[in-house]
Amino acid sequence: MDSLAGIPRVTLFKQPGSKYLVARIVLIDDLFHYQYPFRLPDLFEKDLTDPKLTKYENLVRVECIKTLSSKEVEKHFYIREFITTYKISNQTAKEVKQIFIDLIHLFHQYQLIEEEGLLMSNRSPITISKLTTSNISDGVILYERFHTDSLLFNKV
Repeated sequence: MDSLAGIPRVTLFKQPGSKYLVARIVLIDDLFHYQYPFRLPDLFEKDLTDPKLTKYENLVRVECIKTLSSKEVEKHFYIREFITTYKISNQTAKEVKQIFIDLIHLFHQYQLIEEEGLLMSNRSPITISKLTTSNISDGVILYERFHTDSLLFNKV
């Protein structure tokens, strides 16, 4: 079964004097006509024994979708910037880095990215199996894996 899923831009903010968050949703028509197909596993499916994802599991998944759906071959995962943007404590930062690593392993399992990438700190090569919460502090650059048999071609 084929389906079309779109990720609109969602901005959350709190109105002064209100106890509720307000969401501003921007739908982009260009997404419907996007010419660079990408595949993703179901990132929001959770174990039946623990069906809810944590706040950080959801945030990291959305960040990964944004990164993987870009048309560039190099996929930049800016982990330090992510942790700073969401004001994540040092205590929770290790957990967030592990969520990134687990998802990267999943992307490799689904053959969406190559086995080797680069650490952002010094641009040194690293294999996905050697990623740790210590060595990905700045971030990691991964490379999209192309599947010529599954690419969509426009007929002229």
